[in-house]
Amino acid sequence: MLTESIHENWERLTESERRVAHTILSNYPSSALDTLSNIASRSDVSPATVTRFISKIGLPGYPAFRERLRHEIQAHLQSPVDKAEARRRPEANHDSTSHLPRFFEHVVNNIQSSLQWVQPGDFREAVRLLANTRSRVYVTGGRLSGSVGAYLVNLLHSLRPGVSFLEASSALSFERMVDADARDVLVALDFRRYQQSTFQLSSQARSLGMQVILVTDEWMSPIADYTSITFPLRTQMPALWDALSVPMTFCEALVEALAQELGPKADERLRRMEAYAGAWVKDAPNSSLPRKP
Repeated sequence: MLTESIHENWERLTESERRVAHTILSNYPSSALDTLSNIASRSDVSPATVTRFISKIGLPGYPAFRERLRHEIQAHLQSPVDKAEARRRPEANHDSTSHLPRFFEHVVNNIQSSLQWVQPGDFREAVRLLANTRSRVYVTGGRLSGSVGAYLVNLLHSLRPGVSFLEASSALSFERMVDADARDVLVALDFRRYQQSTFQLSSQARSLGMQVILVTDEWMSPIADYTSITFPLRTQMPALWDALSVPMTFCEALVEALAQELGPKADERLRRMEAYAGAWVKDAPNSSLPRKP
């Protein structure tokens, strides 16, 4: 993957070469389909800098770069149906006894790769934005990624007020952003094949001046063009669907860092929420609900 190669070699890139990387990653893969000279112009660097960048990410030249890109665009559009057809090929391994270890091995490899791609400064900034309890936080996701988004909202709501889930496919979600402004944050989860409605919600958020945090995959959602912070995570699996286990783990790590950042404020909110929850449990002690201080 070109995006993998870029993230893995990030520390080796010069400032000029990183401008090329940002240009390519900003709306991948369409951003990379341009000519070498146009990529250089959009990055405000020389064509020689683009050539050096291509060499730094392990490719012999621009033709090889374009050939790799062609294969990745095919993967970018791959659906579960395409994956099912590949699994039915004679050379596919269908040994059920080794399935679970192989599956877990791929998940572990995905986690390790993703950890190398996440920039510590971006992670700290995301935590800082989410820790501002004077802002509202909206979370959105598509048909499958929305399940991770809903889970993230439940965790965030336990730590801070003003958190809402926006179902990307619902027109009501666009109406619920009527109160949003530049102080607020949108966390968008978007994995291939990307949903137009998720893109539109993110575009609307950006037009309002909101900070947009994107959690995406190695193929880079087109939402990356509108984001303040982008976290590319590896999700590809030898399975019908790409794995959401890494994005789920990433969200849990983000929430844990937020809990540490908020400190006693989060602890107090958790205690009140646990007391409310306890009132609904049959064997919970008979106690009155806590009062808000």
